[in-house]
Amino acid sequence: MNKMILLKTLFCFLLPLVAGAQSFKYEVLFNNKVVGDIKVNQRVNGTNRSVTLESRVKIKLIASISVDTDIANEYEGNVLVKAKAVRLGNDSKETTTQKQANDYKVVRQGKAATLPEAKIIYAVTDLYITEPKTAKFVYSETLGKLLPVRPLGQEKYEISMPDGKKNIYRYSGGKLAEAEVNHVIGKAIFRRVEG
Repeated sequence: MNKMILLKTLFCFLLPLVAGAQSFKYEVLFNNKVVGDIKVNQRVNGTNRSVTLESRVKIKLIASISVDTDIANEYEGNVLVKAKAVRLGNDSKETTTQKQANDYKVVRQGKAATLPEAKIIYAVTDLYITEPKTAKFVYSETLGKLLPVRPLGQEKYEISMPDGKKNIYRYSGGKLAEAEVNHVIGKAIFRRVEG
């Protein structure tokens, strides 16, 4: 009888921990070949949450191109309070974002700027976790900028990049199923394989 009580108590303790974590995995395709993957993890603790993204991509054209990206975001009460994005490879970059009283301090490649936004609710990494049904803008942790979101209907959204390129995100049941991302070297497809 004591074992049953212990098991029930342990189950009740562990259930919120398991329920508070989500993991997603995407394969990255370029010219219809898998060239890497993206792993996204979200942990929720009450009204706070943390989101991490790890992207590992290697493309062989004339020369080999590697782009590894690590992003870590922290939210308090559904508001972004801190983000760090590190991109390593042929074009290394680092961007940090820190919430201040009424705006955000953004440091990109060593240059500090102020983003005059009181609250960031939705970041690009969140696109991998949930459909941006009410988002008008999404914050790019790597660029340190707000990007416009335009609903296209049928669970599809267009994100406009500063260079004029458009990325398309397609959802199924509120989860990202596939993204079409336009880079300088061509179009890549991110397709969910787990989560």
